[in-house]
Amino acid sequence: MNKNPFWLRKELADFEAMKKASKYYQPPIMSLEKLMRKSLRRMISLWLGLNLMDLITTLTALEMGYTEGNLIMVRLSSPELVVYKVGFALLTLALLAWIKKPYLLKYLCLGMGIVVVWNLIWVIIG
Repeated sequence: MNKNPFWLRKELADFEAMKKASKYYQPPIMSLEKLMRKSLRRMISLWLGLNLMDLITTLTALEMGYTEGNLIMVRLSSPELVVYKVGFALLTLALLAWIKKPYLLKYLCLGMGIVVVWNLIWVIIG
């Protein structure tokens, strides 16, 4: 049984016929699924890198005398802050995998990038 939707069957048949007829046809270098997995790995690396940069800039700002702006983290000392920030990054990835919505990671990376730039501005100014 053909698993393709009815509206796509003719286009796929035409494409297969064109592939056979053309001696210049080049198969794709990478499948779409492989490309998506590679993109997701890059996004996960970016997320973890941004969280590491957030941790470093936050600890630097705390050493300079600034206070933590996050109301949840304000009561924590430096070792506890490291554990909570690393745990937050990993639990966020686990939650996105559990709810099967990895595309939300790009929006979280954008938000974390803004946080890192904000921290860098305060570290440079101070």
